[in-house]
Amino acid sequence: MTAQARASEHEGPMSTEEIKAHLDAMFVPSRPGTRRRGSGLHKLSRPAAA
Repeated sequence: MTAQARASEHEGPMSTEEIKAHLDAMFVPSRPGTRRRGSGLHKLSRPAAA
């Protein structure tokens, strides 16, 4: 498993796991962010209520 995962990461084509990890890394820090969450909720609440 380690060898395959390592080869996949070094290779060009992205595997499903690689894409998932990439998306997680991009979404994880943005979603649980306390500062961003507060601002996002307020901004989302305005257009949603209107």
